[in-house]
Amino acid sequence: MAVLKTTFKAGTLLEAVMAMGVVVFCIGAGLTIYLNTFKAFNHYKNVKANLLLNDIALDLKTNHKIAAVLMELEQFNVNVNILPTKYDNIKTLQMSLEEKGGAVIKTRKELIYIEDEDN
Repeated sequence: MAVLKTTFKAGTLLEAVMAMGVVVFCIGAGLTIYLNTFKAFNHYKNVKANLLLNDIALDLKTNHKIAAVLMELEQFNVNVNILPTKYDNIKTLQMSLEEKGGAVIKTRKELIYIEDEDN
């Protein structure tokens, strides 16, 4: 009768657990780096939108050209509206910054004083 001598090499449970731990650690580190990068991009986009709206508001107020307009920039569209308030000389300047696809990134409202045209 023939006897087959076969030996199987198997890893221990400790080796399997260690390998799974290393894989989970690598996936967790990669996911953390990806999420931090994504958050930084959104924060950068919000800061850029806020600075752009600040510049537009300052330009409108210093040049006294306050009117409802739609500005088309390279990446964004800016809607500027003048809304009435219950006071005669005070208006609400509403600006919204939108991506070219139509998603609103930032909206800003501020009160402005408009001098009488009679004076």
